[in-house]
Amino acid sequence: MRPLKDDDSSPYTIAAGGKIDIAAAGRYVRCLEADGLLEVSFNNGSKTFFGAGLERRLPEQSPDFEQFTVFNPNGAAVSCVLSWGYGTLKDDRLSASGNLNVITPAGTALKTDDDEAQAKLDALIALLQNDADQRKGLTTLAGATQYQQIGAGTTTVIAGGANTGGGVIRFGQTFIYGSTARRASIRIGGKDLLVSQGTSGEHSPLTIRDMDIPAGVDVELVCDATQCEAFVWYEDKS
Repeated sequence: MRPLKDDDSSPYTIAAGGKIDIAAAGRYVRCLEADGLLEVSFNNGSKTFFGAGLERRLPEQSPDFEQFTVFNPNGAAVSCVLSWGYGTLKDDRLSASGNLNVITPAGTALKTDDDEAQAKLDALIALLQNDADQRKGLTTLAGATQYQQIGAGTTTVIAGGANTGGGVIRFGQTFIYGSTARRASIRIGGKDLLVSQGTSGEHSPLTIRDMDIPAGVDVELVCDATQCEAFVWYEDKS
Protein backbone atom coordinates (compact mmCIF):
# COMPACT_ATOMS: atom_id res chain seq x y z
CA MET A 1 0.00 0.00 0.00
CA ARG A 2 1.29 3.49 -0.87
CA PRO A 3 2.08 5.49 2.27
CA LEU A 4 -0.49 8.25 2.78
CA LYS A 5 0.64 11.82 3.35
CA ASP A 6 -0.55 15.44 3.48
CA ASP A 7 -2.64 15.50 6.67
CA ASP A 8 -5.00 12.69 5.78
CA SER A 9 -7.98 12.30 8.12
CA SER A 10 -10.23 9.28 8.50
CA PRO A 11 -12.85 7.82 10.88
CA TYR A 12 -12.30 4.30 12.26
CA THR A 13 -14.03 1.82 14.54
CA ILE A 14 -11.65 -0.46 16.43
CA ALA A 15 -13.06 -3.68 17.88
CA ALA A 16 -12.69 -4.48 21.59
CA GLY A 17 -9.10 -5.54 22.24
CA GLY A 18 -8.30 -4.96 18.56
CA LYS A 19 -6.05 -2.71 16.55
CA ILE A 20 -5.68 -1.00 13.18
CA ASP A 21 -2.44 -0.82 11.19
CA ILE A 22 -2.18 2.28 9.01
CA ALA A 23 0.47 2.57 6.29
CA ALA A 24 0.99 6.31 6.49
CA ALA A 25 4.03 8.57 6.45
CA GLY A 26 4.44 11.63 8.60
CA ARG A 27 5.72 13.23 11.80
CA TYR A 28 2.58 13.31 13.96
CA VAL A 29 -0.70 11.50 14.65
CA ARG A 30 -3.60 13.29 16.33
CA CYS A 31 -6.84 11.88 17.69
CA LEU A 32 -9.58 14.39 16.86
CA GLU A 33 -12.41 12.35 18.35
CA ALA A 34 -12.70 9.10 20.34
CA ASP A 35 -15.29 7.59 22.65
CA GLY A 36 -12.71 5.62 24.62
CA LEU A 37 -9.03 5.50 25.58
CA LEU A 38 -6.54 4.23 23.01
CA GLU A 39 -2.84 3.46 22.54
CA VAL A 40 -0.57 4.18 19.58
CA SER A 41 2.83 3.00 18.33
CA PHE A 42 5.04 4.12 15.45
CA ASN A 43 6.81 1.69 13.11
CA ASN A 44 5.93 -1.30 15.36
CA GLY A 45 7.61 0.37 18.34
CA SER A 46 6.42 0.58 21.93
CA LYS A 47 2.84 1.62 22.73
CA THR A 48 1.97 4.92 24.36
CA PHE A 49 -1.23 6.45 25.75
CA PHE A 50 -3.55 8.05 23.16
CA GLY A 51 -7.04 9.52 23.11
CA ALA A 52 -9.35 12.35 22.08
CA GLY A 53 -7.54 15.70 21.83
CA LEU A 54 -4.07 14.13 22.14
CA GLU A 55 -1.29 14.38 19.58
CA ARG A 56 1.80 12.21 19.40
CA ARG A 57 4.73 13.73 17.52
CA LEU A 58 8.12 12.19 16.78
CA PRO A 59 11.23 13.80 18.29
CA GLU A 60 13.15 16.11 15.97
CA GLN A 61 16.06 13.66 15.62
CA SER A 62 13.84 10.71 14.71
CA PRO A 63 13.16 9.73 11.05
CA ASP A 64 9.63 9.99 9.66
CA PHE A 65 7.31 7.11 10.43
CA GLU A 66 6.07 4.96 7.55
CA GLN A 67 3.45 3.09 9.55
CA PHE A 68 1.57 3.43 12.85
CA THR A 69 -0.79 1.23 14.84
CA VAL A 70 -3.71 2.28 17.04
CA PHE A 71 -4.77 -0.18 19.76
CA ASN A 72 -8.08 -0.47 21.62
CA PRO A 73 -7.37 -1.95 25.10
CA ASN A 74 -11.02 -1.65 26.14
CA GLY A 75 -13.69 -4.31 26.46
CA ALA A 76 -15.92 -2.53 23.92
CA ALA A 77 -15.45 -1.10 20.42
CA VAL A 78 -14.10 2.46 20.16
CA SER A 79 -14.88 4.86 17.32
CA CYS A 80 -12.29 7.52 16.55
CA VAL A 81 -11.28 10.13 13.99
CA LEU A 82 -7.55 10.39 13.30
CA SER A 83 -5.35 12.85 11.50
CA TRP A 84 -1.71 12.42 10.58
CA GLY A 85 0.97 13.89 8.36
CA TYR A 86 3.55 16.67 8.41
CA GLY A 87 3.49 20.17 9.79
CA THR A 88 0.89 21.07 12.41
CA LEU A 89 -2.84 20.51 12.64
CA LYS A 90 -4.79 23.42 14.19
CA ASP A 91 -8.20 22.76 15.73
CA ASP A 92 -10.34 25.85 16.48
CA ARG A 93 -13.61 24.06 17.16
CA LEU A 94 -13.45 24.82 20.91
CA SER A 95 -13.32 28.50 21.80
CA ALA A 96 -13.66 30.06 25.26
CA SER A 97 -13.18 33.58 26.56
CA GLY A 98 -13.73 35.61 29.69
CA ASN A 99 -13.93 34.11 33.18
CA LEU A 100 -14.56 30.36 33.23
CA ASN A 101 -16.01 28.31 36.07
CA VAL A 102 -15.24 24.58 36.19
CA ILE A 103 -18.04 22.79 38.04
CA THR A 104 -18.09 19.21 39.27
CA PRO A 105 -21.68 17.90 39.08
CA ALA A 106 -23.30 17.13 42.43
CA GLY A 107 -22.68 13.56 43.51
CA THR A 108 -19.56 13.20 41.35
CA ALA A 109 -16.62 11.72 43.27
CA LEU A 110 -13.12 12.97 42.49
CA LYS A 111 -11.03 9.83 42.01
CA THR A 112 -7.58 8.77 40.86
CA ASP A 113 -6.25 5.42 39.68
CA ASP A 114 -3.39 5.49 42.19
CA ASP A 115 -4.16 4.23 45.71
CA GLU A 116 -1.51 6.37 47.41
CA ALA A 117 -2.58 9.52 45.55
CA GLN A 118 -6.23 8.77 46.36
CA ALA A 119 -5.44 8.44 50.07
CA LYS A 120 -3.72 11.83 50.06
CA LEU A 121 -6.62 13.34 48.13
CA ASP A 122 -9.14 11.97 50.63
CA ALA A 123 -7.09 13.42 53.51
CA LEU A 124 -6.99 16.82 51.80
CA ILE A 125 -10.75 16.77 51.19
CA ALA A 126 -11.32 15.93 54.86
CA LEU A 127 -9.06 18.83 55.91
CA LEU A 128 -10.83 21.30 53.62
CA GLN A 129 -14.36 20.10 54.23
CA ASN A 130 -17.03 22.78 54.47
CA ASP A 131 -17.26 22.79 58.25
CA ALA A 132 -17.07 25.79 60.56
CA ASP A 133 -14.56 24.06 62.84
CA GLN A 134 -12.27 23.32 59.90
CA ARG A 135 -12.51 26.89 58.59
CA LYS A 136 -11.64 28.69 61.84
CA GLY A 137 -8.34 30.54 62.19
CA LEU A 138 -5.19 28.49 62.59
CA THR A 139 -4.41 30.30 65.85
CA THR A 140 -7.15 30.59 68.46
CA LEU A 141 -6.79 31.50 72.11
CA ALA A 142 -10.13 29.95 73.04
CA GLY A 143 -9.49 27.35 75.73
CA ALA A 144 -5.93 28.59 76.34
CA THR A 145 -4.54 30.16 79.52
CA GLN A 146 -1.94 32.94 79.62
CA TYR A 147 1.30 32.49 81.59
CA GLN A 148 4.07 35.09 81.85
CA GLN A 149 7.42 35.75 83.47
CA ILE A 150 8.52 39.37 83.80
CA GLY A 151 11.99 39.95 85.23
CA ALA A 152 14.34 37.38 86.71
CA GLY A 153 12.72 34.08 87.62
CA THR A 154 10.98 30.97 86.29
CA THR A 155 7.28 30.31 85.69
CA THR A 156 6.18 26.72 85.20
CA VAL A 157 3.43 26.53 82.58
CA ILE A 158 2.97 22.81 83.05
CA ALA A 159 5.15 20.19 84.76
CA GLY A 160 5.98 17.02 82.88
CA GLY A 161 4.27 14.83 85.49
CA ALA A 162 1.04 16.79 85.21
CA ASN A 163 1.13 16.82 81.41
CA THR A 164 -0.79 13.59 80.84
CA GLY A 165 -2.51 14.43 77.56
CA GLY A 166 -0.21 16.91 75.86
CA GLY A 167 -1.08 20.46 74.92
CA VAL A 168 -0.58 23.30 72.46
CA ILE A 169 1.28 26.60 72.76
CA ARG A 170 -1.21 28.71 70.83
CA PHE A 171 0.93 31.83 70.99
CA GLY A 172 4.19 32.71 72.72
CA GLN A 173 6.83 35.45 72.74
CA THR A 174 10.12 36.38 74.36
CA PHE A 175 11.31 39.99 74.60
CA ILE A 176 14.28 41.91 76.05
CA TYR A 177 15.08 45.63 76.48
CA GLY A 178 17.43 47.97 78.33
CA SER A 179 21.22 48.19 78.46
CA THR A 180 22.31 45.22 80.57
CA ALA A 181 23.02 41.63 79.61
CA ARG A 182 19.79 39.66 79.78
CA ARG A 183 18.13 36.55 78.44
CA ALA A 184 14.50 35.37 78.11
CA SER A 185 13.43 31.94 76.87
CA ILE A 186 10.57 29.50 76.48
CA ARG A 187 11.98 26.22 77.77
CA ILE A 188 10.42 22.92 76.61
CA GLY A 189 11.54 19.60 78.05
CA GLY A 190 14.52 21.28 79.72
CA LYS A 191 15.77 22.86 76.48
CA ASP A 192 15.48 26.51 75.48
CA LEU A 193 13.45 26.65 72.29
CA LEU A 194 12.81 30.36 71.83
CA VAL A 195 15.57 32.64 73.19
CA SER A 196 15.91 36.43 73.21
CA GLN A 197 19.27 37.65 74.50
CA GLY A 198 21.58 40.64 74.18
CA THR A 199 23.47 43.39 75.96
CA SER A 200 22.12 46.71 74.68
CA GLY A 201 19.07 48.30 73.18
CA GLU A 202 15.60 46.95 72.51
CA HIS A 203 15.23 43.69 70.60
CA SER A 204 12.25 42.69 68.48
CA PRO A 205 10.16 39.92 70.09
CA LEU A 206 10.50 36.32 68.95
CA THR A 207 7.22 34.47 68.34
CA ILE A 208 5.90 30.91 68.06
CA ARG A 209 2.37 29.75 67.21
CA ASP A 210 0.40 26.51 67.39
CA MET A 211 3.20 24.27 68.65
CA ASP A 212 2.15 20.82 69.87
CA ILE A 213 3.61 19.73 73.22
CA PRO A 214 3.74 15.93 73.76
CA ALA A 215 2.49 14.34 76.98
CA GLY A 216 5.11 14.14 79.75
CA VAL A 217 7.02 17.23 78.58
CA ASP A 218 7.29 20.30 80.81
CA VAL A 219 7.03 23.92 79.65
CA GLU A 220 8.72 26.82 81.50
CA LEU A 221 9.27 30.55 81.04
CA VAL A 222 12.74 31.62 82.14
CA CYS A 223 14.23 35.14 82.52
CA ASP A 224 17.61 35.97 84.08
CA ALA A 225 17.33 39.75 84.48
CA THR A 226 14.80 42.47 85.21
CA GLN A 227 14.60 43.76 81.65
CA CYS A 228 13.18 40.70 79.93
CA GLU A 229 9.80 39.03 79.47
CA ALA A 230 8.41 35.70 78.29
CA PHE A 231 4.79 34.66 77.96
CA VAL A 232 2.62 31.99 76.32
CA TRP A 233 -1.02 31.13 75.78
CA TYR A 234 -1.12 27.41 76.57
CA GLU A 235 -4.01 25.01 75.92
CA ASP A 236 -3.89 21.90 78.10
CA LYS A 237 -5.25 18.74 76.39
CA SER A 238 -5.03 16.54 79.51
